Amino acid sequence: MEVVPVGIGQVLRRLFVGGSIVVSLCLPVAIPIPARNDVQTAHAAHAAHAAHAAHAAVSSVSSNPVASYAPPPIFASGAALLDVTANRWLLLANADTPRPMASTTKIMTAYLAITHGRLADLVTIDGDEAALGQQTGAAMGLSAGERVPLRDLLYGLLLPSGNDAAVAIARDVAGSVPAFTERMNSAARALGLTHTHYANPHGLPDDNHYSSPRDLVLLARAAMALPLFRQIVDRSGAYIPATATHGAYALTNVNWFVRWYPSADGVKPGYTDAAGLCQVISVHRDGHWLIGALMNTPDLHTDARDLMNYGLNDFRWTPSGQPGDAPWATIAEGTAASPSLYFPVTGHRVHAGFFTYFERHGGAAALGYPRTDEFVEGGVTVQYFDRARLWWDDAAQAAMATPLGQAAVPDPALLRPASALPTPSGNLYVAATGHNIRGSFLTLFQQLGASTLGLPVTEALRSGNGVAQYFSNAVMQWSPGHPVTLAPLGDLLLHRQGYL
Repeated sequence: MEVVPVGIGQVLRRLFVGGSIVVSLCLPVAIPIPARNDVQTAHAAHAAHAAHAAHAAVSSVSSNPVASYAPPPIFASGAALLDVTANRWLLLANADTPRPMASTTKIMTAYLAITHGRLADLVTIDGDEAALGQQTGAAMGLSAGERVPLRDLLYGLLLPSGNDAAVAIARDVAGSVPAFTERMNSAARALGLTHTHYANPHGLPDDNHYSSPRDLVLLARAAMALPLFRQIVDRSGAYIPATATHGAYALTNVNWFVRWYPSADGVKPGYTDAAGLCQVISVHRDGHWLIGALMNTPDLHTDARDLMNYGLNDFRWTPSGQPGDAPWATIAEGTAASPSLYFPVTGHRVHAGFFTYFERHGGAAALGYPRTDEFVEGGVTVQYFDRARLWWDDAAQAAMATPLGQAAVPDPALLRPASALPTPSGNLYVAATGHNIRGSFLTLFQQLGASTLGLPVTEALRSGNGVAQYFSNAVMQWSPGHPVTLAPLGDLLLHRQGYL
């Protein structure tokens, strides 16, 4: 492959720091939703995507389109997210609908034990308590006749979610389970939990036992104000050595979220067949404290991550370790007539006319992930991707690609047609521009096509220790030991405008 020596670093810096740009680039205004019927329909379809479809949420709107996010799709039947630092609700979805809350009940059990119990008490375990743990599987592992400090029972309550510990705590603090349950309901009223009622201290199914996402968040805020509670729920586990009154306990925190999500420090998961998967979450990061609640979610790690990423305006990818969890996973929304795709890895959506272009022109493999939602820039509706900038042509009623590749060419002389046609077989000469495509660049061109990349506007150029070639809409790069890739022209343009 014969190449002309021009450094792509110099070329991309030209696009990046303000060389002569062929296309007109204007600073974006606010972030209005484009007033096109197809876009509005896609947003309506998004609202219908989840079963609850009742987000009373404040979108994270910024003058920077990269950092402006609409609420994520939530699979849970109900959800709530509070910025405790700002005392502001960020997302409410069926947040006041009462539902079974399973073992998130134990947040209240612990709250009452810490605020009304005597933590040094030695609690004698009876046979019913020990049997409950064995029967339900959620257990600290208590044995009848043991005498365990109330403080230690709290670890068994909150880490392995011990039902045996819950009943033992209730009996010690209030004298009986019914008396303790009355105290739970009194505390709920005092904390302003208007859609909560307790029938037991553990969360096993009962028709008169329920809470709501908003109430769970408010309860968690009160419980997390207690140092001992915070200390326990932030642990991955605990070991309680044997004493003269009880055996040893090796306790593991069943709250998987605190193990993999950065800065998570609580609070409590729960599950029963009636309640489904429930999760109360606390995260401290970058000066903000967020508490979220999910009730009856079929996809806990996705919902929990999307909820907290949205609240933090931080979509840096962290794998949960669950099967199938990957940064390229997407969430389909909308309808067949107006499809939409949400990208958890960036917090942005592709929908309506831009979705059609995205799907027909190689998707994320060609364009990269969306770096913004749609917004208005210089009077034109646009959307940025890692490797592209799309704009909406009102006359054609279609999305078009901005010719970023051609705009990045450093020297107009390089646009001149090649002086001779190629002779080796396997090369492609494009008569419309007078340039050749060879080798690995031709292979990628044949995969993605001219409709995505545009036509070649230069020959292959030497770039550092590798090679680059410019196309109307893209720049291909190759270096020894690496595959051919597309330059992140969309990101570079966003950098140039100060958004990245």
